[in-house]
Amino acid sequence: MEKKILLISTFSDKKFGMGHLKRSINTAKALSDFFYPIILINNNQEAIKEIEKTQIPYIKVYSKKDEIETLNKVSSEFIIIDKRDTSFYKNIKQITVAVDNYGKDTDYFDFLFSPLPYIKEFNSNFSSLKYLVVDPNIFKIKKKQNKNINNILVSFGGSDPNDLSFLAKNLLEEILITRSFNIKIILGPLYNGRLTKEKIDNPNIKIEGFKDSLYSEIEWADLVITSFGITAIESLIANRLVFVIDPTDYHNMLSKKLKIPSVIGDHNDFSNIKNMLNDFIRYPFSPIIELPESNSFFASVVKDILANKKSTCPVCNNFKDRIVVHRNGVNNVFFCKKDKIIFRNETYFCDKNYGSEYFLSSYKKQYGKTYEEDRGNIDRLNRKRINVIKRLLGRKSRPKLLEVGSALGFFLDMARNSGFIVKGVEISKYGSDYSKNILKLDVINSSFTEIDFEYPSYDVVSMWYFIEHIKDMEKVILKIKKALKVGGILALSTPNCYGITGRKNIKEYAKKIPDDHYYEFSPRSLTKVLEKYGFEKLKVVYTGCHPVRLWDKIPKFLYPVIIYFMKIFGLGDTFEAYYRLKK
Repeated sequence: MEKKILLISTFSDKKFGMGHLKRSINTAKALSDFFYPIILINNNQEAIKEIEKTQIPYIKVYSKKDEIETLNKVSSEFIIIDKRDTSFYKNIKQITVAVDNYGKDTDYFDFLFSPLPYIKEFNSNFSSLKYLVVDPNIFKIKKKQNKNINNILVSFGGSDPNDLSFLAKNLLEEILITRSFNIKIILGPLYNGRLTKEKIDNPNIKIEGFKDSLYSEIEWADLVITSFGITAIESLIANRLVFVIDPTDYHNMLSKKLKIPSVIGDHNDFSNIKNMLNDFIRYPFSPIIELPESNSFFASVVKDILANKKSTCPVCNNFKDRIVVHRNGVNNVFFCKKDKIIFRNETYFCDKNYGSEYFLSSYKKQYGKTYEEDRGNIDRLNRKRINVIKRLLGRKSRPKLLEVGSALGFFLDMARNSGFIVKGVEISKYGSDYSKNILKLDVINSSFTEIDFEYPSYDVVSMWYFIEHIKDMEKVILKIKKALKVGGILALSTPNCYGITGRKNIKEYAKKIPDDHYYEFSPRSLTKVLEKYGFEKLKVVYTGCHPVRLWDKIPKFLYPVIIYFMKIFGLGDTFEAYYRLKK
């Protein structure tokens, strides 16, 4: 089978060095068994030379506009972005995968990999060093069993803008006064510091130019002095000692997160840095952290996630206003800012067991009592619902009502006592058995979509907190139309993702969505969906109006007034909606 094109966009210059480029090259190599990788690179001749050495195809881009035009021209469904500026990828058609990206635009990316640590808590799809892609030769290096230091490698990347190579040379020159080491300093192709002009007289120190790979130098070394980044991790993978001299406080915080011996490379703090390095050489140690054992782990995950389609909003069928509000491995929770609906990726599936525990211990954990014990509260809601349905039906004698997801049958029982001819469908055997044996109701133990209706015979179809549990929404709506008469009433309740809790912080809201909820609607999004199938909205009732969620210091005597205005402005965290089938 012909491989699909995979674009990998990266960037290199003197300021940011060649770290992103090196990782992008390794990423292309790691994925070449599954895809045909093409690297997008800015107009930097040194970076282009490095790519050409690998024979990986590349496209040179001169600006953001040029890259967007390239993305529209190239027939590719996927792009991996490994660089700093990622502000213009949110509206592109490709599945986007960002690596170590913590900018403001990250919500628009389909998947986030965070192999390197970050100073704040951050919700990525995959966060661990085991997802870091490195030079594959690193895994071939024979591990050293002792900690004796004879050979020291110094490398600070492609550009080293803080000239830490010069600082390290001076530190090691002083340490060599009392000790003997072989020292090799590698300067990157973009290096423009003082070591380019300085002659080194010490025979124990050698300065060499940039290498395509540091594999052989790391293999030679006993100790690697570098800054926080991939070289440090590669050296740890090879079981080499690592001492980090970081260019900034930020980099040093990342080093400390992994407990790598480190110091900030302040040229004015020479004496202190020398003492710390000297102490480390005398008493070396390595951090205990989980490290990648190969690049195949990253490659297999990327292969799996890129086998999917780009997720689009089920209302507007677009991705431009869609953001990711929660990530967990291959599973995303999306929110469409335009249509106010929460949805999951197509491959998501929850195998929920709706046995007795769902109505007993699980319900009690959430509400403080079992479902049966809570009947008083449930009946109060059901009485209001039946009154609304009766008003909407008008003077209809003995209307037929079908409840989908009838639970223990409390609503059906009350509807029957209110003059309805009732029938229920409940997927839980515990729920349907309770309804039939205790309440003597006509309830089918089945999935709703598996029931056949010869013709529309019901005046009312109700589903209380049911529709959010359905993966195939269209299939359910079409099944409703097979059961419901034209002019009949569809009555339902569901969580409101754009109530007060969702409006205050949609990401915190998304964290708490139950695993078996495939969608969470707002009245606006639910109405838009149902209108496509011939329903018209009759009435929306906002429920779940809790003033404490608006502000926890509101006096209780103001609650009735606050609740009134929460209903006016649609701030309830749940809602009931009533529709008529027009056609």
